[in-house]
Order: sequence, then C-alpha cells, then structure tokens
Amino acid sequence: MLDQDIITSSTSSRLQPLLAQYKSAAQLVTQNAYLMFSTKVSPFQEKSTMHMKHLFKDNFMEVVSAFVLKYNGQNKWCTTTICHVEQIDENKFAFVRRLENVMSSQPLYERIVVDRSSKELKGYTFEKKTDEAYSEHFVYAEQADKKSVAYNFYMFRDPGLKRILRYRMFNWGVASL
Repeated sequence: MLDQDIITSSTSSRLQPLLAQYKSAAQLVTQNAYLMFSTKVSPFQEKSTMHMKHLFKDNFMEVVSAFVLKYNGQNKWCTTTICHVEQIDENKFAFVRRLENVMSSQPLYERIVVDRSSKELKGYTFEKKTDEAYSEHFVYAEQADKKSVAYNFYMFRDPGLKRILRYRMFNWGVASL
C-alpha cells in the first residue's frame, strides 16, 4: 500500500460522517427548495386584489425574448439571478428567477413557464422559495391575430398603501419591456 492510499483511506474514514451529513442536508434542501414547482401551487386567496392589463403590439417571440432579457442589464432598483431551470417537455421550459429589489427586505422568487405550443408565458411570484402559494401571477398570451400579446397581471395579496406604487411599477415594466 502506498503512502497516498493510507492518507486517502484514513482521511476518508474521518470525513465519512461529515460527507453523509452533507449529502443528507443537500437532499433535504433539494427536495424542499423549490416547492413552487409542485403542481399544487395556488394563490394566497381565491380572488385577486388587483388586476392590470396591457396589449403589446409585437409578436409572442419578441415579447418573451424581451421579458427573459429584461433584467440582464444592471439597474439601481433590482438584482436578479436565475437559480433553477427545468425542461418540462419538448414545448415547455421553466425557470426560477430570484429578485432582490428596493421594495423588499427579502428576495422574491418568480417561477416562469414558457409554453411554445400555446404561445403563453406564465409567471408566479413567491415570497419564499419554499412557498406553495403565490402572491402574484402574470400571463403573456399571443392573440388570435398573431401580431399582439395580451399581458394580464394579478395580485393576490392586498398591497395596502403600496397600491399606487405597484401600479407605477407595472407601468414602468410595460414601458421598459
């Protein structure tokens, strides 16, 4: 037996409990990290507290591309990262975007599902990555004329005094897309 084998075997026997503990913790995090990918997600409450809409005069692929790339540039209000990507089937993919912004002390998580067959992009905003209930929902859907995209945004938690600010943020989002 070489000295390297002795070092490796003695080191691995001491590290074995730590590795087992790490693997167990990693599995637990993986199982619970993205409950928002569950098929059981639902809004915080049945009826939305706010509904806003807009009609883009662009085709679906242009709107989706602009939406996906929207936060790539640096801005002073929001920092984003893509923290999970999943291919659902040949026409659908989903990703989770982590948002840190000046409006919240905690990051928000958006689960975005793009369906090329139905020409829809659906988004769900979660306050924690372990939530199964979303606070906001939005849909970009291609219209029958194939030259425009309807954007519908729903809030399921009352923003209270931030309602006017949320309305302005919606308008900024539409203008900056």
